Amino acid sequence: MFDFQNAEIPQGGTPNLQPGIHNVKVESITNGLSQNTQAPFLEITVVDSNNAKLNNRYYLNTVIGEGKQKSAWDISKNAILSIVASCLSVTADEAKAKLPAAKSAEDMAVKLSALLVGKEMKLKVIGEEKIANSGTKYVNTSFGQGVFVES
Repeated sequence: MFDFQNAEIPQGGTPNLQPGIHNVKVESITNGLSQNTQAPFLEITVVDSNNAKLNNRYYLNTVIGEGKQKSAWDISKNAILSIVASCLSVTADEAKAKLPAAKSAEDMAVKLSALLVGKEMKLKVIGEEKIANSGTKYVNTSFGQGVFVES
């Protein structure tokens, strides 16, 4: 006999933040190397009050690629500074003063973790519709561009 007395609705993994404006808390800051180019990065993970998470990578490569005008670090440092200023509710100059130079990606992750983990900010999450290899559509979310955080 087939019955549903012991059936359960499967619970998915941790939900991702959807596009929009969210009040989030910095959960962790880690470092690593990209698979293809072995470029160093920082990964900042945030979580909202419903335990929905989102992480974003900031690449630290200082080499300016062919045909480019800026390195990955030139772009990432502005975004990281914005996050620090927003989380600490300080100006850009005050945030810079709290950010000592780091010798490596690992060192930077440790220093930023001490400053930011547990701190809150308002984050703009953007989404881009993509098509998986299987043909299914999904929305890839990430931290917004430009002015994307505030205290």
